[in-house]
Amino acid sequence: MKKSIRKMVAVIGLAALVSSSVGASAQVVPAYTTDPASEIDLGAYGLSAFEFTLNQNVNLTALGFTALSLGGGDAPHVTLWDASGGLGALTQIYDTGNILSSVTSTGQGTSSGTPSFVSVGTPIALTAGVTYLVSAPAYWVATFDPSSITTDSAIATSSFLTNGTGQWNGWANSGYNFSTLAPPSGASTFEIPTTPNLEYVVVVPEPSTYAMMGLGFLALLGALRLRSKSRLS
Repeated sequence: MKKSIRKMVAVIGLAALVSSSVGASAQVVPAYTTDPASEIDLGAYGLSAFEFTLNQNVNLTALGFTALSLGGGDAPHVTLWDASGGLGALTQIYDTGNILSSVTSTGQGTSSGTPSFVSVGTPIALTAGVTYLVSAPAYWVATFDPSSITTDSAIATSSFLTNGTGQWNGWANSGYNFSTLAPPSGASTFEIPTTPNLEYVVVVPEPSTYAMMGLGFLALLGALRLRSKSRLS
């Protein structure tokens, strides 16, 4: 009888622990959002980048591209880099390739700079504390006042970088010197380019998850106590 009780309690504890591991909610969020009211569009641009570190692990699901002017021989793409070694030693993690057929051109004009997100397929794990960079070249870019840009809570630090207006050099990564990327001059007032973006999933345990974990541990503790008593009796 005691053995049956121990087995039952152990099963309850295991079930509770398994439930706690899967009982979490996931929400896809962009790395940053902008206020359309502050948008200014600029032409003859170049390479834009978003450099960031995370305060928690996330799974990257999509890369974003703000398309204001597309057509003809355009070949827009977005690239994810490991920037731990600095801008002069970037390691490519993923490149979308030419996503012309996957993004929507919102046209030039105020309040049109919304990104199109393209799935990366299998989610890419990004680690807290590591520096990453997402880049994309564009001829026409949507720019925003820094005060109108809101980063997600999973972003610990971030910076918007650019080669600057008039530095257009085609679509290929090989056409750019990434080590020259820098914040726009006078970034406190200068319009910030926002061509690349990313979406990811942060798994946040639900309150019920903690309750299930507590139940699981209590059940296992009870099983151990029963085992101890059976040995003494």
